[in-house]
Order: sequence, then structure tokens, then C-alpha cells
Amino acid sequence: MPTTIGGWCHIDSGYAVEVMGTAGFDWCCVDTQHGLTRAGGLVGALHALEASGCPGYVRVGANAHAEIAHALDAGARGVIVPQVSSADAALAAVAACRYPPAGQRSWGPVRAKLRPTRPEPGGLDHEAGCFVMIEDRLGLDAVDAIASVPGLTGIFVGPADLALSLDGDPYRAGADSTMEAAARIAKACAANGIVAAAFAGGASQVGRWQQAGFTMLAVDADSTMLQLAARSAASVARAVLAS
Repeated sequence: MPTTIGGWCHIDSGYAVEVMGTAGFDWCCVDTQHGLTRAGGLVGALHALEASGCPGYVRVGANAHAEIAHALDAGARGVIVPQVSSADAALAAVAACRYPPAGQRSWGPVRAKLRPTRPEPGGLDHEAGCFVMIEDRLGLDAVDAIASVPGLTGIFVGPADLALSLDGDPYRAGADSTMEAAARIAKACAANGIVAAAFAGGASQVGRWQQAGFTMLAVDADSTMLQLAARSAASVARAVLAS
């Protein structure tokens, strides 16, 4: 399975999302958990990605049926559901992504009905990716049961929260103990034929995550990249003036 790279969108701006969508990523995720986009801006953000030809995912704010359904009805290619620590929680996330009889998603194809052909439940079920995030010790302990949940597309590792749970420090996201735990998750994904995904935390980090078995990698967030680029430009400019 080829490794894909993605961009992470925190900034509540259609233009900023479009910039990310045209940057060369294989996909982008609009983060409605920790990012600033809310329900009213979600369709515009997904429009911007579609215009860029970049598949758009949404990290929902919680494992809540209404939030998941709203993101999919708004046109998301799939959802990333945070803080899933048990097989039952993963089952609930999958059920919210699938129409009966496979799940409990309500019929409301707000964006899909704009297509030239009539949307069908089976087709929309096939399109909707369902990723759950393992971000704590409970989820890590239950990883084999979570990975075997029918209908799950993949598991997304949140390394900062995982490090916070394991070691009490979110800044140990790249520590050996976090990477060893993450490798267990990737192994469970491979055993069940689902995608192993992770937030890499920078372009220089994607190699070690790939080596750990992950094939879907979020490179970094727009807010972080803007901050780093702005600080770098200011530093270079001051150095030039000082010389």
C-alpha cells in the first residue's frame, strides 16, 4: 500500500484551506475538534478542497452521531473520530457512518443530491471513510478489538495525546515509548487489513512513521506551518538588516 501524505487545516478560512489543497498533499483534513472551523464554515472548507482537487476529510469534535452525520452530509470523504478507547466506541462510530442495515446513519444527502446521478445508500456507504483515533492507554490496550471492528477504514494515531496518557507529557509525541506504542497500533491495522494513519508532526518525521508501519500521514497543520514560516522570515529579515 503506497504511503499518502496529508495536510491538516486549523484555520477557519476558505482561502487558507484552498492553499493547503493546492500544496501537493494527497488529502487534507479539516479539524473541527481543535481547529477553528465550525459547522457553518464546513461546507465552504470542503468546497475549497474540492475546487483544488484534493480529497477532504473532517476530524469531528467527538464520537457523536450527529457530528459524524453532519460532516458526511456536508461532503466529507470521511471522518476521523477522536478519543476512541474501546471496540464499542468504534462500533458506534462505524454505525454513524453507515446507512441501515449496516449502520444507523439517517438519510439526508444534502450535498450528494446535487450530483448528476441519484445518490444511493450503498454507494455513499462505500465512499465514507471511517477512521477512529487511539489516543490513550485504554485504546492501546484494546487495539486488537478496535482494529477488528467491521466497517472500520483505519485507525489514526494521535501521538501527542497518546504520549500525554502514557508519560504525562504531550511533547513526548516522538519519544521511543510513544513510537513503540504506535507500532503496536500499526501492527494491529496490518493484521486486520485496515489503514494505519498518524499525525507525523513535521515533514522531517514522516520517514520514521512510515518505518513504523503507517501508510497515511498528516504532515503538519497550517497554523504550525504559518507560525514557523513567519518566525523564520522575521528572523532572516532581522539578520539581513543587522549585517
